[in-house]
Amino acid sequence: MRLRAVVVEDQPVTRAHIASMLEAMDVEVVAECGNGLEAVQCVPALGPDVVFMDIEMPELNAFEVIDAIGMDHMPPVVFITAYDHYSLRAFDVFASGYLLKPITAPRLAHVVERLQRTGGSVTSTRRARGLARFLGSGASPATARLVVQGSGRMVFVRTSDVEYIEACRNYALIHARGVRHQTRQTMLNLQRRLTASFARIHRSYLVNIEQISELRAAPYGEYDVVMRSGKTLRVTRRFRAALEERLRQLP
Repeated sequence: MRLRAVVVEDQPVTRAHIASMLEAMDVEVVAECGNGLEAVQCVPALGPDVVFMDIEMPELNAFEVIDAIGMDHMPPVVFITAYDHYSLRAFDVFASGYLLKPITAPRLAHVVERLQRTGGSVTSTRRARGLARFLGSGASPATARLVVQGSGRMVFVRTSDVEYIEACRNYALIHARGVRHQTRQTMLNLQRRLTASFARIHRSYLVNIEQISELRAAPYGEYDVVMRSGKTLRVTRRFRAALEERLRQLP
């Protein structure tokens, strides 16, 4: 199959070099993006088979691009990076491949051949697990903020400002500083991303532990969590023990 690709790289010379090599390998480059903001607009509109994307870019890094598009809507990614080999092993599970700068034609050809054999397919579960492992390694600052796209604009929400996240069908609602933002990310993906300071208290709620002000007993062995804003959320028995353990670990 002939792959359709988008190249996202902020260095023009590197971007042109990759696109030229891909075209020579019978890969159709449907777009070239110079930054993450362009990628967020371009990738969903074009629906490529694969995205070749630099990790560190101005405005948005690669993981913030994935946040904005939504992991479940993101095509397979080949990361372009200058990271060392030990870090690469963590996110290679998520990615369909990686290109270590400076990029060589043999390495690119190897990645393209693998993509052509598999059709670029990587299951969403495997990608989510791989991304969670990479972010957990501390190699990326992506969890410092969430990127939310909608209504012709892009909003950057600091995770410390998030009070709680609410499930809404195939989307999630991020409640931060009295404002509600809708994101394409699923609750499961967000939970994996935000393990450091957030806890699941209900199948529909993920809360910022630092924003909890009080726990109140509720019927049937459950709790009510009172947030700093005064918002009250129910903790079901399924998540009660885990929440208690997390709270005991707080300094």
